[in-house]
Amino acid sequence: MLRILNNILFFANYIGALNGTYLPISIKGGYTKQAPWRGRKGGLTQNILIAINFQMNFMYVLARWEGTAHNSKVINSAKVKGFKALPSKYYVVDARYSNIPITLTPYRGVQHHLCKQAQVNIRP
Repeated sequence: MLRILNNILFFANYIGALNGTYLPISIKGGYTKQAPWRGRKGGLTQNILIAINFQMNFMYVLARWEGTAHNSKVINSAKVKGFKALPSKYYVVDARYSNIPITLTPYRGVQHHLCKQAQVNIRP
């Protein structure tokens, strides 16, 4: 699963990274129109799914979901709209996503960020 190329360690079938981001928005109208767009931190946001490749190029963007939409709902919507990975290929995602056939999610409870590893004296 891991491969080394030019002294760089990477996942063999990894084709990119996938993550969501919340962008602030404004909506005219009363509370009933604004409520679904209110994110977990209180502001009005839109949940946007973005996939990039090794060259940091956008491969896919889905911008339609309200700030209260869960990441699994957003990625399932993208799959319905045709977003997919080639067979045996996957995107690296963060722990907020579940493991589905196109994603590789880190183990919960395992220190995988370098700064977190350094805090508990674990070598990368």
